[in-house]
Amino acid sequence: ETQFAENIDLNYFPYGWNEKGFDDSGWITPFISSVPYPMFYNLNQQITPTVSFEKFYPEKIVRKGKGHYLLDFGQEICGNTTVTASGKKGQVITIWHGEELDEDNKSARHNMRCGCDYEETITLSGNVKSDKAEFFDFKAFRYIEVFNFPGNFTKKSIYVNHRHYPIPKNHAVFETDNTLFEKIWKMCEKGIIEGTQESYIDCPTREKGAFLGDGLITGLSHLCYTNDERIMKKFLYDCISSARLCPGLFSTTVTYDASQMIDYSLVFPIVLNKYFEYTNDIKMIKDSLNVLEGIISYYAKFYEPEGILGHIKHVHRDQYTVLVDWPVVYRDGYDDDTIKDANCFGNLAYLGILKETIKAYSYTDNELRVKELTDKATQLEQAIINAFYDYDTGLFNISRTSSYHNFHDAVFALYFELNLPKGHKPLLDYIKQRGVVCGVYFTYYYFSVLYRYKEYDKIFDLMISDERNSWKTMLNTGATTCIEAWHPDDKSNCSLCHPWSSTPMIFNDIFYGISSYGVGYRKLQFKPRMPKQLNSGKYTKPTPLSDITVSFERKGNKVIYHLTLKKACRIFVYLSDKEKGHFIDAPVGITEFVQVLD
Repeated sequence: ETQFAENIDLNYFPYGWNEKGFDDSGWITPFISSVPYPMFYNLNQQITPTVSFEKFYPEKIVRKGKGHYLLDFGQEICGNTTVTASGKKGQVITIWHGEELDEDNKSARHNMRCGCDYEETITLSGNVKSDKAEFFDFKAFRYIEVFNFPGNFTKKSIYVNHRHYPIPKNHAVFETDNTLFEKIWKMCEKGIIEGTQESYIDCPTREKGAFLGDGLITGLSHLCYTNDERIMKKFLYDCISSARLCPGLFSTTVTYDASQMIDYSLVFPIVLNKYFEYTNDIKMIKDSLNVLEGIISYYAKFYEPEGILGHIKHVHRDQYTVLVDWPVVYRDGYDDDTIKDANCFGNLAYLGILKETIKAYSYTDNELRVKELTDKATQLEQAIINAFYDYDTGLFNISRTSSYHNFHDAVFALYFELNLPKGHKPLLDYIKQRGVVCGVYFTYYYFSVLYRYKEYDKIFDLMISDERNSWKTMLNTGATTCIEAWHPDDKSNCSLCHPWSSTPMIFNDIFYGISSYGVGYRKLQFKPRMPKQLNSGKYTKPTPLSDITVSFERKGNKVIYHLTLKKACRIFVYLSDKEKGHFIDAPVGITEFVQVLD
C-alpha cells in the first residue's frame, strides 16, 4: 500500500526555494557517504516521455457552511491538489478527498473503499499574502471537501495538477448509435487515461502497482487508443528487470511487491508477441528469449512424475501462486487448497507460456528451438488431458480429486487451442451458456475465444448486458472510470479506477477491423466484424501507417463502410468470413466498401 497522509504546516515551508536567488545558506550541506555501495550509477535515456500535467478545476462547488465547501470535479481524476488561501497564522484547513460520496450523498468519502484515508490538514503561516500548499503525492478522487477555509472561496482556490501518461491529440475517438456502449467505451477511455502513469498501474490510489495482469488489458487498450508503443516497450523491459530477482518474474514491476503467479508470468510472452506484431521490433524479442527460457525452467521444477505441474511454491511469497481470477468471488470453484496441489488452470497457464514462447522463437527463425518446445508442449498437453479431462462431458476437472468443471479452465483450453478428444464444441457451448462468471480482467481471454469462433454478436451482448457482472453495473454505480470489479461490493477494498476492466475498448477496435497485415504495420488489414446489434458508428484511430476513420451504416441487407485515410496504403480487405479477401491500393481520402449480408 502506498497511500500516506500529508499534514502540511506552511510555517516550515521555504517559500521561494524554486526561484533564482533563494538563500539556501541555512540548508544542510550534502556530503559523500563513506559507504561504498553503489560505486557508480548509469543514467540511461528513458524509453517513455514524462507524464503530462494540466490544471483541472472543479465543475461544481457547493457551499455547506462558513468555510465549508464540497467540490465535484465531474469525474474520477488522478493528480496532486494545490490549495491557495489567505488566513491567520496557525489556522488549520482540513481537506478530504473521496472517490465517491458517503452514504448521506452529501459528504466526500475520505475513508475510501480501497483502504486509503484521505483526511489531511494544512496549517497556514500567515506570513505571506496567500499561502499555497501543494500536496506531494498523487491521488485518485472525484470529490474534495474543505473545512475551515478562510475568506473568499473561488473556483481557483483549489485545483488539481491532473497527471497521466501523455495522450496524443490524434487519439482514438468513437461514436455509435448504441448509447450504452458509447458510455461504456468512454468510461473505459477515462480509466486508461487516469490509470496509465509512468507505467500501467492497477489503480492510482491503494497500490499504484504495475501488475502484469493489468499490463495486458491496459496495455492493449492504451495501444489502440494512442498508437504509442513506447510504454508497452518499457513495461516489457520492466518485466525483464524483475527476472534478475526471480526467473519466474514478479507479478508487479517497478514496485516493492514480490508476489509471483504463474498466470501473470504468462502475461509477459503474450504482451511480448502482441508488441512484436504491432512494431516488428525483433530486438525486443531477442532481448526477451533468455527471460522466456528462465520462466520455463523456473516452473519446470514443479513437474510431477505424471508430466504435469504439482504444487507451485514460490520462494519470495507463497500466496496465490495460481491466481485464476480476482477478486476471489470470481474464481469459480478454485480455492487455496486447490491451488496448493496439481490443478488444471496452473498447468494450462504453463502450456500457454510454452506456446507463446514457441511463437516468439518462430519470429527469430530458430526452427530447432521451436521444435524442441513444440515437443515439450505436446507432452504437457497430453498429460493435462490425462490428468484433468472428463471424457463424458468434454470438459475439464479443476483437480485430480474434483469433478467440478471450471469456467476459466474451459476458456484457457480454447484460448491455447488444445487438441481435445471431443473437440472444442463442449467447451465452447459451456462457456457460452455460463456467460460472464469471471472477473473483469479475464473477459479478455473469454472474448478472444468467442471471437475466434465467430461469436461476434455474443461478445457484444455480454458487453452491454443487464446482468450484474457487466459494465452497465459499473455505470449504474455512478462510475466515471472503469473499476476493479463488476460492483464495488464484490471486493472489500475495491478501487473505483482500475483500467484492467477496459476490455470493451480492445474489442471495439477489433470489431472495426483495422490492424496490421502481417507484423509491423507495413501493410494494413481491414477486417470489420460488426455485431448485428449496431446499426451505425464511427471510429477514428491512429496507426503507424496513417490515422484511419471507419464509419458504417446498415441499409437493408447491406453494411456500407467508409474507410478514410490520411496516407495512401496497401490494404488487405476481408469483409466476411465467407470470402478469402484481396489487396487494394487505397488512396488518400474515402474508400467505400459494401458488404452484402445473407
